[in-house]
Amino acid sequence: MNLIDIVSFIIYPDIAGWLLVLKTLFLIVSVLAVGFIIWAAVFGTGWTKWWFIYDLKEFLTYRPYGAGKFNKEWAKIKKRLDTEKETEWKLAVTEANSSLEKALVTVENLLGGAFEEKLRRLGSGTILNLDQVREAHQISNDIRLDPDYKLGLEQAKKILEIYESALKDLDVL
Repeated sequence: MNLIDIVSFIIYPDIAGWLLVLKTLFLIVSVLAVGFIIWAAVFGTGWTKWWFIYDLKEFLTYRPYGAGKFNKEWAKIKKRLDTEKETEWKLAVTEANSSLEKALVTVENLLGGAFEEKLRRLGSGTILNLDQVREAHQISNDIRLDPDYKLGLEQAKKILEIYESALKDLDVL
């Protein structure tokens, strides 16, 4: 071997066949990596649930996603009024208040802040009896803060009617 053959081998190596194999291998690995990233983004997160499954369920039922759980919860709340215990009536009012707050978060996406702030951000167009809801919420707060608060059965029924009307306005009942 002379010097020209060595320089020729260094400058023009005979690895064209190997380069084709390496290019093909890296192309396959790249396609698999991109495919995994797309799969992880679509199926590995809750994005598809919100984007497709929840929208489909809302479309087919004509109600917001998660509204079914409010019917069961509301039946339990109303059943508390069938007893003769004032504590059960108070509990029904506070649970109704909590149920409305959950509905505001679920249906209207009103996250963060106190209940009053959520009602203020909601506006009066969505819930028709918004002033009555504010009064009922105040009574619910009074019940929570004052264990000696007196609540009659008729007052409890009226408050639950207010909350029921608001939940119907949000289409969860």
